[in-house]
Parts: sequence; C-alpha cells; structure tokens
Amino acid sequence: VNGEGISVVDFNREVQAVERELQSQFGEDFRKRFPLKEIKRIALQRLIQRELLLQLAEKEGLQVSDWAVAKAIEEMPIFQENGKFSIKLYKEFLKAQGLTPETFENEVRKDLLVQKVLTVVNHAPSVTKAELLTLYKKSFGEREIGYKVFKPSDFNPQVSPEEVEKYYETHKEEFAKEGES
Repeated sequence: VNGEGISVVDFNREVQAVERELQSQFGEDFRKRFPLKEIKRIALQRLIQRELLLQLAEKEGLQVSDWAVAKAIEEMPIFQENGKFSIKLYKEFLKAQGLTPETFENEVRKDLLVQKVLTVVNHAPSVTKAELLTLYKKSFGEREIGYKVFKPSDFNPQVSPEEVEKYYETHKEEFAKEGES
C-alpha cells in the first residue's frame, strides 16, 4: 500500500478476526455464506484501508499517547477480572497469542490512531486548504488561487423594499399558483 507491505502474520490474523465476526453474526453456517476466498478478500480490504488511514495519520502528524494506549488496554473486557484490570489475564493473553507487550501495545496504538483519523474525517465541518488545493489542481492544473472563508455571522445581506418589488415584477411567473399564468 503506497510502498508499505502487509505481512502474512497480519493478514492471517485479520482473516481469523473476520471469521470470528462472521461466526458470531451467522453462527457455524457462516462458511456456507462466505467462502474462504471472500473472507480473505474482506480481510485484505480491511488491511489496505487501515494502512491508508495510518499513512494519512502520519502525514497529518496525528499521534496517540502512551497514556491513551494503557487506558484502552486496561478497559478491554478480555483483561477484566471482577471489574478490574488483571495483569495475569493480560500476560496469559499475550503468551497465548505469541505477542510481546510492545507488539500488542503498538497494535492497540494503531487501532486508536485509525479511530482518531476516522473521528476527525467524519466530524470535519469543512474542506481543508490542502484538500481544496488538490481538488483545484486536479480540475484546472497548476495555477495560483486565492480564497476567503466567510463565517455565517459575517453574512448579513440588506435588501430594500424596492429591490424586492423589482425582483417580484421580473419573476412573477415563479410566484403564480399552479394552473395560473
């Protein structure tokens, strides 16, 4: 993905995750509905999308703090015992998965980063300057442009009664009832 590889380990892990999700949704019959080839396609598509989002996060300088990673891990239900984080369950999980704490924490960090990018993208109120320039260059080639951002509070049009009357006189047909001319 843009020169970054996807490891076989990550691919196989994602295939297993897709299988678990489908099994929880459709029961044991999920294999009848989703052949292995389709499951692998879904897994690969997810990994590509994730890598693109991670690349975007890096490009935009987004990061996730160590504190946020630790908090996310502590809150994972799989590591809870009597409503509290269990270091014992955490270590057992890592051992069963063949992961080091660093590897697991990096994966959690990437997941949080992807969530952060998606939150930013989904809640962005407007187009960024970079997006505007990219779109313009694609549409019109390399040219110098300028733009001005207006806040709604800056826009306060004033229309005189004479202007309203003049507009009405020149657009009467727009104000006619259906069937009248």
